[in-house]
Amino acid sequence: MVRQVRPPKPTPTISASATLRDDNDPPNTLDQNATSAIDLTLGLMTVPQLRQHLRTHSIRFPSRARKAELVRLAAEHRRQTSDVEFEPDLSIDSLETTLNQSAAEQTTLNEQASRPTTTTLTSPAASAQDVEEMTIAQLRGYLQAFAIAVPSRARKPRLLQLVKEHQAKSSDIQTGDLTTLSAQLSELSIEEDKAIADSTTGDSTDGPITGVSTEVDTNTPLPNIPNPTDDISYLHPSFNPDCLTIPKLRNLLAAHEVNYTKAKNKSELIELFESNIVPKAVATIQAIGNIEKTDEGIVDA
Repeated sequence: MVRQVRPPKPTPTISASATLRDDNDPPNTLDQNATSAIDLTLGLMTVPQLRQHLRTHSIRFPSRARKAELVRLAAEHRRQTSDVEFEPDLSIDSLETTLNQSAAEQTTLNEQASRPTTTTLTSPAASAQDVEEMTIAQLRGYLQAFAIAVPSRARKPRLLQLVKEHQAKSSDIQTGDLTTLSAQLSELSIEEDKAIADSTTGDSTDGPITGVSTEVDTNTPLPNIPNPTDDISYLHPSFNPDCLTIPKLRNLLAAHEVNYTKAKNKSELIELFESNIVPKAVATIQAIGNIEKTDEGIVDA
């Protein structure tokens, strides 16, 4: 009996371009759940973070691209490089923390922008360091608050000079002769109260008052007698009339019976103030210091 031998099975040929993989390897396809998770992670990123992510991977994007366009570009880049594990620049927790910090910083900036700056601008005792840190707008507001004329094209060094000059004059007035004048006025007020108390407790008011003339000329107005409570700071020799407004200058000129109707602007009002009121300043302050109180009233020394 003849035994038949079957020919061997042909061995399958493998092309050089074929890719070898194990039967246990999963197919090289993108998981849909992973894609949706990636899109969700990209959606949690802010626009600046998305732009930084695209720049990190050298991906071009329009300069005015919105968030949806940036998310789409990042997702396409992820799908094209699906064999590389996707690692976002920031984790979800850090993204949420960054969002909260950004909101808090924006709230702080809004609060700082809404705060008024009148305290800094109108404070007459601002330190030299605070003045140096002021902007041009703040310097102009500071000078305008004290009615100081500011040139329209003045630069910051000129504005700083005006502010420092004003502060120097203010400090001289506060620490100069006005301290002595205030002490004199306080002493006069105490003496006046004491004289009134002595006159009301010792003498009877039923009889006629002696030593005082009963004749009053109603046609001649009585002169203004300086009062210790009157504001006479404008009579100080170092007083700067530029800090007064036009209505205040007119009121002072009228109180001293100076005709100001021909004055056309503030400069002419200041000239009238300096030529008519300033010469009377020293005499007025001396007169206040020489006032004496008696039982008959106030008499000139």
